[in-house]
Amino acid sequence: ALSIDDRLDNWFVDAKSKSKSVLQLHADDKARFSKDYNAESIPRFILIDPEGRLVNADMPYPNDKVFEAIIRETLGMEEQK
Repeated sequence: ALSIDDRLDNWFVDAKSKSKSVLQLHADDKARFSKDYNAESIPRFILIDPEGRLVNADMPYPNDKVFEAIIRETLGMEEQK
């Protein structure tokens, strides 16, 4: 998860309360992040592989059935039944 909050202290407090299974990061340069990833609004779900390549720059919300299907396909996992 990546935050572009203006106040780092607010982000830090919020990040501490999030799931420990999700890495919480903060972008230092909001304008550059928005430009580099064409992120015009938040929340924005982007799938990036371990090498830093964009897999899907317009992911659906995590509660959408297609979200899990995209993750499973990217990881080469079978569909869960």
